[in-house]
Amino acid sequence: MLGLSCGARSSLDEVSANTSGPNQGGSNEGGSNEGGSNEGGSNEGGSNEGGSNEGGSCVGFSFDIAGGVLDLSTDGKKLIAGVSLALNIGQILEADLESGTLTVLAETEQIYDLFVFGDHVYWAQALEDRSSDGSSDGHSIRRVPLGGGPNELVLETGAVAQVAVEADGIYFLEQSLTEGPFRVMRSGPDGVQVLVAGLDFNWREMILGARGVLLAGASSVGVVDRAGGPFVELAPASESRALVEYGEHDYFLDEASPEAEAGISRVPIMGGLRERVLEVEGLELDFAAYEDHYVLGSADADGGSAVWFGSFPIGEPPTLVAQAQVIGSNEAGARVSSVALTESFIVWSEFAYATDSMTIRTACRPELP
Repeated sequence: MLGLSCGARSSLDEVSANTSGPNQGGSNEGGSNEGGSNEGGSNEGGSNEGGSNEGGSCVGFSFDIAGGVLDLSTDGKKLIAGVSLALNIGQILEADLESGTLTVLAETEQIYDLFVFGDHVYWAQALEDRSSDGSSDGHSIRRVPLGGGPNELVLETGAVAQVAVEADGIYFLEQSLTEGPFRVMRSGPDGVQVLVAGLDFNWREMILGARGVLLAGASSVGVVDRAGGPFVELAPASESRALVEYGEHDYFLDEASPEAEAGISRVPIMGGLRERVLEVEGLELDFAAYEDHYVLGSADADGGSAVWFGSFPIGEPPTLVAQAQVIGSNEAGARVSSVALTESFIVWSEFAYATDSMTIRTACRPELP
């Protein structure tokens, strides 16, 4: 095992020669989405006929999606997708990975972020009331029950980029003309509170961690106390995103720079030395975790796109789960865009250039040594 305490790093190159190829459980044999072709720009009826995980067996599914997948979110059991059908038209979808059925939970305006908490899905969208030029006058945070039901307005806000929810409040990253360009907000029992204002980076990710509200952006990873206070930088970064907190560390994706390859870095929750734990040749696309495991989407310099599965703490090279078609150019092939992880499944969205179409695919989680 490669020891992280010594600063050793693993690389995806190390597994290329000894992997046996994609997880066959994710090929969706017999699950061709009969009756679920999404004609007319709707995702109703995308049920993956011919596959089931009832009875304890594991079958991977493919869900053909009308529109583009903006985000994937999960509580470890349910998979939720935010989809853009057209300009300012979106849908919240729930995929049942046991039966292979796809349900539209809500028809929405443009979706900006979503989050699963408790029995509800929360998301940020543009307000329905618009100015004459079609631009949004503001945003709102809404929610809908898992399984379906009425969707309701939770809060009207400014332009929201990120949303995270826990029992005592809703946290969101909001653009502000007076205290901007960004500020971190909290809506709780005492009303709406500004936790920190004047953030001037292009923030790509926000999660709730042990120390507070974690942010990853164009040049920094840092934290803001839940009660409010200054932004505290934990580590410099190059276009960081996709934060994951595990054990005593915060992990994040770091894009390639002139000084280093792309990869996953980590920094102690309380601050300290930044450490690169996994290098990726080319580009890393997305990174997600559930309990002791993680999933990574990557694209190499030759246009190959792949999904990887591994265990925390990151030290051993991850396992190849699936290989998207080699892109070669933007005229053919497919590319992984988002990833998610549940108790039983690895999930990713994949864009096919030739057909200009999006698919959500799943594979059964492999046994790791």
